[in-house]
Amino acid sequence: MQEIYVFDGTAQNPLRPVAEASNVDPLLLQAAQSDNFDWMEPMFASGDSDHFYITVFRQPQKAGGIIAAFNASGECMFCVIANTNLDLMAASSHFSGMVANVRYGVDIWENADDAGYDD
Repeated sequence: MQEIYVFDGTAQNPLRPVAEASNVDPLLLQAAQSDNFDWMEPMFASGDSDHFYITVFRQPQKAGGIIAAFNASGECMFCVIANTNLDLMAASSHFSGMVANVRYGVDIWENADDAGYDD
């Protein structure tokens, strides 16, 4: 089972494990627990499907959504629930930057031999 977090931009610590969060949308929690995002609207994806990527899903007809992080085999590693659209955008920005940094690190590692570095 993957990790599940809740993002609350108004909190001092905006990212908390779901067990420590209050007022979590029950539909979003059920989707995260079951890895069932088929009923949600995909907004965008970021990263590299050969390594690590996120997909941002919006809850239809209601505020909020889920940022789901996947590994190269398509396994969901963690989900971040956002109860509001503002929190969804803030969390999406944060995790998009994270996967960009991961991809940059992979590029450096993959090209280390070309730069003359030894393992």
